[in-house]
Amino acid sequence: MESFFYYVKLLLYFFNSGEDGTIRLEGYTADIRVRWRIESDCDNIHIYTESFHLEKNYDHLSIHTNDWHRYYTGNKDLNLYTSGGDIELIFTSDGSVQEDGFVIHWQCVD
Repeated sequence: MESFFYYVKLLLYFFNSGEDGTIRLEGYTADIRVRWRIESDCDNIHIYTESFHLEKNYDHLSIHTNDWHRYYTGNKDLNLYTSGGDIELIFTSDGSVQEDGFVIHWQCVD
């Protein structure tokens, strides 16, 4: 009897707009990739964490803005600013250990 192994990585995509919002990924699973896209007409955007706990060096969040691209893993307190426009967040987890995840807020600022 032959057996086959199929590897499937879960991909999710979310879209946010407006003047503020929350990106929440708590209790995440192994082998997932999640994308959030924020489209805003704000002049400046503040991005900050309520909580952020990922498996260090294996699970990560990348944030791409018009101004910069940054990569985060482990336990962090984020307090970031960017000029307005689009923001993309991409989370990737590996197949082993999972941590608590994160709650990230964003809002337009003057």
